[in-house]
Amino acid sequence: MNGPIFSSPCIFNNSLFIGCHDQYLYAIDLSNEEQGILQWKCLFPSMIYASPFVYDHGRMVIVSSTNGCLRILNTQTGEIICETQVDGNGLFSSPVCYQNLIIVGSRDDHLYCYQLLS
Repeated sequence: MNGPIFSSPCIFNNSLFIGCHDQYLYAIDLSNEEQGILQWKCLFPSMIYASPFVYDHGRMVIVSSTNGCLRILNTQTGEIICETQVDGNGLFSSPVCYQNLIIVGSRDDHLYCYQLLS
């Protein structure tokens, strides 16, 4: 990682997910007791302050970046499943998932809610 980390880590099973100021979301395998091993990293269009959120029984991770990019990625591969641009002057809060909804706060004093489609 090549920058400060404001994001809190999210851990599911043996994987740790964390965002960084270097614009990457990192997935680190923690199964090695001596040292984590980089599984993959995904470049975002801007810095990541928000903490990732793992859902769907660990199959997907949601994360947002400071320019308003909201992405869902495959936790095993880092492949982008879907992405949207949230209006509202950037995303600094951490997204959460409730049932089939993604909820995230924005700097424009609004809470955004997106429905997940199968």
